[in-house]
Amino acid sequence: MPVVTSEIADLLAELAPHDIEIFPVHVADTNQQFAILNVVALVDCLDERRSTVTRWTPESSRPDLLGQIKMISRIRLDPAQVGDHHLFRLTGWPLALLVSESARRLIESVPNAGVIFDPVVDT
Repeated sequence: MPVVTSEIADLLAELAPHDIEIFPVHVADTNQQFAILNVVALVDCLDERRSTVTRWTPESSRPDLLGQIKMISRIRLDPAQVGDHHLFRLTGWPLALLVSESARRLIESVPNAGVIFDPVVDT
């Protein structure tokens, strides 16, 4: 879960109130306010035909994960399935944290946000 400044948390809560939970936290040796950002929205929007997906196989030595997504090295989305979500994780592979263009612009509007974005192609 990302730790963000309270300023970013407040902006994202306004943009995507149903996608996230915010938990204020204290970071030692600073007066700045921070929050843990828990992204709770899981969206089934992966376009698996156009993505590069690796699944757990019998050879992977993890029979409990057989057939589940092990890794996605190229994410492609079905924009029709994303809906109005601005911050979300993928159903079946919640490791990735995805943000809409609106959320990206909002975060980048805060000086020194310290976030690096990798683009996901959705068309």
